[in-house]
Amino acid sequence: MISKIKEYGPITLAWFGSIQFLQPLIPNDPSKYIICQILILLVSFIIAYIYKKNRYKFLSNTQKLNLKIYYDDIFKTKYNDYIRVIATDDDLTVDKTKISPKSVYSHFLNRINVLDLENVRRETNRIVTMQNNSSVYYLVKIAAFDENDTMVLEDLRDYFSILYDLCEYIENNAKGEKIVCPVLGGRISFKNSTPTSSDRLNLIKLAFETYNFKREVDIHIVVNKDNTRPKKYTIV
Repeated sequence: MISKIKEYGPITLAWFGSIQFLQPLIPNDPSKYIICQILILLVSFIIAYIYKKNRYKFLSNTQKLNLKIYYDDIFKTKYNDYIRVIATDDDLTVDKTKISPKSVYSHFLNRINVLDLENVRRETNRIVTMQNNSSVYYLVKIAAFDENDTMVLEDLRDYFSILYDLCEYIENNAKGEKIVCPVLGGRISFKNSTPTSSDRLNLIKLAFETYNFKREVDIHIVVNKDNTRPKKYTIV
């Protein structure tokens, strides 16, 4: 019980305070006043519970990593000052017939001048930085497309290795800038396993939390909410 109070108490009180604009509507009768205040407190707790249920926060023991996970859209304007992480195939394909229109990469292509990709396509590194107008992107090359236009990895160890490369790249290049990252690689297929979307999210979370960051980094993993598949991701 005490742990729950510690977990939800601050957010509950914050919402309780913000709802106090309803005070003029509360009856002056003492008993009714108390009942209304209890109801407002209950509503505040419910809001706090829903908020916490859909948001994950982690601060490393070294205080270097500040990690948050929640539902949102990586392309919202509020992230324009963040560095956006985008998963791509090895060739940075721009042929829309090979790319899912719902993918983060497809939305990324719609927002940039694809000719700008030529400058980074020549780079052989797995992760490259691209600037488009005022926006900065880290492009993570997962694998080449196969004949089915799918990026194929051997197993989850390959995926985890890519994530660790991303951690290293962020530490060496972000220079204090905030990072916003989706769940990487919806078009990834594994030869020896079939991880769910939640499995991939948990692997990303695990990679960030276990990497020994030496510099302070602020990473936001944002997950697109799929109302047709409410259990696609589990944020805990």
